[in-house]
Amino acid sequence: QANLGAGDPVPALAHDIAQSAALLCFDEFQVTDVADALVIRRLFHQLFSHGIVMVATSNRPPDDLYKNGLQRPLFVPFIGDLKQRCEVHDLDSPNDYRMLKHLARAGRTYMTPLGPDTDEAMDEFFGLLTKGRGTKPLTLQLRGRKLKVERAARKVDVARFGFDELCGKPLGAEVGQTDRQTN
Repeated sequence: QANLGAGDPVPALAHDIAQSAALLCFDEFQVTDVADALVIRRLFHQLFSHGIVMVATSNRPPDDLYKNGLQRPLFVPFIGDLKQRCEVHDLDSPNDYRMLKHLARAGRTYMTPLGPDTDEAMDEFFGLLTKGRGTKPLTLQLRGRKLKVERAARKVDVARFGFDELCGKPLGAEVGQTDRQTN
């Protein structure tokens, strides 16, 4: 270890990391600083040479890492290493799963007791789910039956019903299998 990089801490650091881990995981991997970009390039070159496996999530593909950054041409070889050594999967989804944390924040499945506080909490959650977009009435066709939805946010596929609207009518199991029609 004493001969690793004589004066350069990066090879020794990579060696130490490789001795204690075979897999490195990063959530929301991004590079925004020139110094970080240059150290990351060198560090990962060393880590990959030790056989380290990397799993990362990012809101941008490898080609867009450190995009428009200072001295970016010095960082570009790291992008090539990533593309050569890692499989890139685009997990584009129409669902924004980050919204689940807002729902989990309530820490409960049911909101009781009914009253002004519960109504306020439901309004807040509905606003989060609809991303603040307006709602419009909508009519769903259910095997010849019509279900009127007073509050539907079509672009995000969210609707709000009262208990009696869904459970106080003979709608049947096909409620979840509908063809949408606007009023």
